[in-house]
Amino acid sequence: MRREVRSTRWLAATAAAVGIAAIVAALAGSSSAPAATRAAGADLAGHKCLVMTGSGDPAFVKNFNPYTATGLPSGGFVRGAFYEPLIISTVAGGGHQYPWLAQSWKWSNGNKTLTLNLQKGVKWTDGQALTSADVVYSLTAGTQNKTMDMIGYTSPDSNVTSIKASGPYKVVINLKTVDSQFIPAVLNPQFIVPKHIWSKVADPSTFTNPNPVGSGPFAVLGHFTTQDYVFNKNPHYWKTGTPLIACLEYTQAASNDSALLAIQSGQVDWTHNFVPNVAQAYVAKDKAH
Repeated sequence: MRREVRSTRWLAATAAAVGIAAIVAALAGSSSAPAATRAAGADLAGHKCLVMTGSGDPAFVKNFNPYTATGLPSGGFVRGAFYEPLIISTVAGGGHQYPWLAQSWKWSNGNKTLTLNLQKGVKWTDGQALTSADVVYSLTAGTQNKTMDMIGYTSPDSNVTSIKASGPYKVVINLKTVDSQFIPAVLNPQFIVPKHIWSKVADPSTFTNPNPVGSGPFAVLGHFTTQDYVFNKNPHYWKTGTPLIACLEYTQAASNDSALLAIQSGQVDWTHNFVPNVAQAYVAKDKAH
């Protein structure tokens, strides 16, 4: 039961981050111009960013801590936009696993040892290389602060016996017992943060991470206000040719009604709100897109 509750919670969190950011990077329309700063409520027709809105969000705060700001729009989008997973597991279409920062993986030792082969050439936005040291640190960061324990590594009933680097681009994880759900239920929510940044943070549970250093497709913070902010694309992103859009922009909506009005009028491109009569109210206005 504990595994089921944990995996459900983190699948939802991963969908918000990876589904919106990393998948958007691969599928969205192309553009290369930088984001333009706009006043709230300005006409967004012809905008270069993928523009999103929520419904009744509080005033935005500059908190990009992927561990603690998950209740904030900024914190939710950071997972995927700034910080990336090793493997993406999804139940859609019958269930699939996609290589991400781990380009491949292999089970051995009677399916109790998982070896991750990392992508080479990945860099943090400050220019430093992302290596196995960052992955081992991220997976075991619960020993520094329990807020950072994404896989239950410090839990008394953890099934993990060791996590070690084997060279700069390989990580070996040893388990006590065979666990066929280790990747989708345990490893799936883990995102990788730079060791050289987070290991120096005195208290990760209160750190707001105002100037994030990431590896993701939109790991460049643009303008930020209490009502609107922009994540610009990472010009050095490791997935060649992506992201295909210039930026992600998130604007504040006072309510569900105002969010629906914004998407139906073409001011924004995406909202999590239900759109009544979507074919007529939304799709018919621009069937080509």
